[in-house]
Amino acid sequence: MRVRFVAVPALLASIVAVGPVFAQSVCGERAAFIRQLSNAYSELPRAVGRVSNGGKLELLTSHDGSWTMLITMPDGVACVAASGEAWEELPALSSDPEA
Repeated sequence: MRVRFVAVPALLASIVAVGPVFAQSVCGERAAFIRQLSNAYSELPRAVGRVSNGGKLELLTSHDGSWTMLITMPDGVACVAASGEAWEELPALSSDPEA
């Protein structure tokens, strides 16, 4: 996994450790991630879901195809779960079995 914003000084100041699952992840304040991803990569939140621990999983994408998946813990700490390039939106599938 390539974390694109390790070199961003503002985020480095807010990095915290949150346990073995995210031992190699970049974690910090959610608002700082959203702001940085928007400014640097034009990524905006596109999808959200609850995870089993009560946290939130968010997918941010840009029109250029970059994407980042954030997981925000119940205590408010957000961690980058994955990031990449070449994101594509698929057409919505019909729930109609005849379609």
